[in-house]
Parts: sequence; C-alpha cells; structure tokens
Amino acid sequence: MSIGMRTVLRWVLGVPAAASITLGLIGFPLPATPGRAGLEQSEVLWESFLAQVQAWGRHDGWRFSGASWFWLSLAAAGVGLYFHLISEEEDKDRGVWRASLACALPAVAIFSVGLTGQFLLGLDWDNYSSRGGMSSEILLLPGSAVALWFFGTAFKYRRNRRRKRT
Repeated sequence: MSIGMRTVLRWVLGVPAAASITLGLIGFPLPATPGRAGLEQSEVLWESFLAQVQAWGRHDGWRFSGASWFWLSLAAAGVGLYFHLISEEEDKDRGVWRASLACALPAVAIFSVGLTGQFLLGLDWDNYSSRGGMSSEILLLPGSAVALWFFGTAFKYRRNRRRKRT
C-alpha cells in the first residue's frame, strides 16, 4: 500500500488545523512564549498563562478571547497551505499574487478583521479573566499581519520577475 503526498499533507497540516479550530472555538488562551527577557520574565509569563487557563476552566458558559482569532487564523493558514501545495503538485502556475491570496490572505483576514472588530466593539480581551479591556496598541498586530503579507508577497513577485528575465 502506497501513501501519497496528499495523504501525508492532509495529516501533517490537517491535524494541527483541527486542533487550532478547536482551541479558537473554545477561546483557549495563548501560551506564554519565552523571550529574550530572561528566566524571571519567562516564569512570570508562564504563571500568567497558568492563571488564565485556570480562569478559563472556572468560567461557566461560553468563552471568548482575542486569542481565538489567532487560533482560527492559524487553522486557515494550514488549510491554505495545503491547497497551495496541492496546486503546486498539479503544476498549476497561478502567479504569486493569486497564490498568496488563496493561501495567506484568509488567515490574515480572519486575524485582522476579528481582532479589529473585537476592539471596535469595545469588548474585553476575554470574558473569563480580569485582564480588562484591550489597549489600542493591539491594533498594531492586525496592521503588522497585513503589512507582512503584502510585503512578503511583493518581494516574492519581484524575485520571480527577475528570474523570468534571466
């Protein structure tokens, strides 16, 4: 029995996408990521994450969180990447912009529109902890996501045009 590339891609990209959808729908908090601040700061971030998980577990009712937009966009990126890789396998040359629109833009749109909408509606970051409202600085995240998508796609487009000329 032969296992094809599509089957492998479905499992490799599908399982994390399904897990991300689940985490997004249940409003699970984002895990703390260690940074360059040092061990003490990492321990503080980890304790904060554990407190958020405990608050999430104690909350009775539907939970929402700004982290949901991240989890859902991560799932959309996995699905978009799957379809992009399948189209490359079938030798469909859709061009850089069309490929980027199909692969990355849905993830960027879910993250940007969701988080911006949550901020504009005046909703708190989540409804299960005492973190309070979102700062206007949070809008830097969706803005950065859109800018990174645009400049990354433009860079790839320009690189491909140079290759075709030579």
